[in-house]
Amino acid sequence: MGQKRGNGGRVAALVSRLGLVRKTQESVTSIPVSEQELIMRCRAGDEEAWREFIDTYKHMVYGFAYDMLRNPEDAEDVAQEVFINAFRAIGSFRGDARISTWLYRVTKNACLNFLRQRERSTVTSLDEQEGNWEELIDFEDSMPTPEETAMNKELRELVRRKIDELPTIYRTAIIMCDMHQLSYDEAARILGIPVGTLKSQVSRARRMLKEKLESYFFEKHSDNKGHKQS
Repeated sequence: MGQKRGNGGRVAALVSRLGLVRKTQESVTSIPVSEQELIMRCRAGDEEAWREFIDTYKHMVYGFAYDMLRNPEDAEDVAQEVFINAFRAIGSFRGDARISTWLYRVTKNACLNFLRQRERSTVTSLDEQEGNWEELIDFEDSMPTPEETAMNKELRELVRRKIDELPTIYRTAIIMCDMHQLSYDEAARILGIPVGTLKSQVSRARRMLKEKLESYFFEKHSDNKGHKQS
């Protein structure tokens, strides 16, 4: 397995290996015109500029909303609300942050409002269990066999379920920093919290996710061992 990583590094590497990282930042950084020019054109009521604005950021906004809400219809509704709010508030955009940072903040607030209105509980408590799920996962790059492909699909779905079980503040932190690959500085600005607080939340989220995965694999191995002995 190569050099051992810390717990947070293992979890972040797992998220990346399983294809859970959102590739939204690449499209955001390849805007053909400057952000300032795009904002000025939008403020002037340029319909073509608004189409360009939406085309540039729609995947980022929808992807983040979906990762927060885990429902395509809800994510689409929130994304539409975000762009409506952006249209209304574009005149007050000061330009002291990137458009993507501003939209992440608007999307985050819209998602949290949606979750509060739906009164969905996101906290699931699990007893700590002993186990070592890292030993079951090969982080080295290699061509997967069909069996490994099936296992990775199952593991990807498992990790997403366990991320969904995290309390909202920790789920938001790990989605932003590990799945959407935002820097701590940018994510902290979006959330309106100190960088140190965000780092603590990400660290805690990774530990909680690791514990949930350990519990799952401990129970799975216990079941398999019981079947073999029977």
